Amino acid sequence: MDYSGLFPDETLTSFIVRQLYFCGYPHIRIAQNDFWGSDNRQINSPFPSLIPWISDNFNIERNVLLKNHTSLNYFKPFLGQSKYQLVKQALLTGDVEFVQKWLGITSNRVKAGGSLYYCLECANEDLKQYGVAYWHRKHQMYGLIICPVHGQELRETQVTRRHVALPPQQHCELKESAVLLPNHFANFSHWALTQSDFDMFDYERLTNCYRLELFNKEFACKSLRIRQKCLREDLQDHYAAELKHAAWQTLFTTNKTYPYPCQLFYNYHDCHFHPAKHLALMAYLFSTPESFLSKYYCANEELESHFNSHTVKRERTNNTVKNKLILNLFRQGKSLRNIAKQMKLSVTAVKSKVVAGGGKVKSRAAKVFEPDRRAILRKLMMGVPTGDIAKGFNLSTGAIEQVLTQHPELVELRKYLRFRAKQMTHRKLLSKAVKEFPRYTRNQLKKKI
Repeated sequence: MDYSGLFPDETLTSFIVRQLYFCGYPHIRIAQNDFWGSDNRQINSPFPSLIPWISDNFNIERNVLLKNHTSLNYFKPFLGQSKYQLVKQALLTGDVEFVQKWLGITSNRVKAGGSLYYCLECANEDLKQYGVAYWHRKHQMYGLIICPVHGQELRETQVTRRHVALPPQQHCELKESAVLLPNHFANFSHWALTQSDFDMFDYERLTNCYRLELFNKEFACKSLRIRQKCLREDLQDHYAAELKHAAWQTLFTTNKTYPYPCQLFYNYHDCHFHPAKHLALMAYLFSTPESFLSKYYCANEELESHFNSHTVKRERTNNTVKNKLILNLFRQGKSLRNIAKQMKLSVTAVKSKVVAGGGKVKSRAAKVFEPDRRAILRKLMMGVPTGDIAKGFNLSTGAIEQVLTQHPELVELRKYLRFRAKQMTHRKLLSKAVKEFPRYTRNQLKKKI
């Protein structure tokens, strides 16, 4: 077997096909049986199981094959460290049964449609320089319709997983095609495949970066809540040309509960999303990867500055005005019930605002004295249920809740603490189930927890 080496940016599929074509056997199936003992290997898989075979037979380090000739680097920034190591080990050993599941390709319903892509200009350059046109990694990224290097529309070749094929092996004349608009998505996809600026994204920082830029483009309000319907419609207009292709239609219609791009903001803690979903939004919001990175690195600091300048003002113009009106009505001698009716609030809510504003409300004598009150406040701040606090102090639950209403800021804090407690419990159960049953599907894991 002659070894001609791997070409720059060549896929493993392309290298394997070249070896089958140029090995000298009278038929491809005979070569496959001789190489692997079977003619049933899935050669055109995006992550073939043949890295160990290539490494052993051609004396190429497995890590070099993984880094320079697969698309793992494209997925890496969007994976957690543990998931990345799991995928990496599977590829290095050739045990690739669950790789697409771990990468989120299966759960995101964005599987490749049985096609390989090439650029005519790239193919001509390959024929001139190497004597053979081959499959490039940069052309196989999900959703790409133009070459990120030449801006030429990619040509499609239909293949099955076991089909052996290369791009056309003759020089093609380039016809003058319609002028293509600058495709930021192709540039961002190529950058994700080849970049070495960082290892992995911090998803909280990433979503903060998105929110701040959406606010600058008037797709988010001052509280950074996103106008999802307007954003989705504008994204569809922006990618109107791409949406003629099935891959992009799939990208926009994958989740009914959290449709794209809503899912990137409200469900990212529990789900792993395909890189194409993030890159499409990045390319929409930012002109270049460099401008995105500059915003990403300072996103948390800008978020704090944003809230200091906007959120406090919003609270002052809304809640403070309403609280002052309630206090003025109370000082004019109106009853809590009349104020509640006028402000369309409950009597309890009006009472808590009056007490918080320094008003003195006549009430029945309570037996919660100051030392106990301070101890109760500490437990309320820790998120202890009011029923448990009542039992500990031998008081009624209503008495504890009366203390709580005098400190309305604790209500939101306690909601957050309860949410975090449930979240941590669920995550521990899920992590335990994943470790015990690493090959289980999502539905099987749900039944276990």
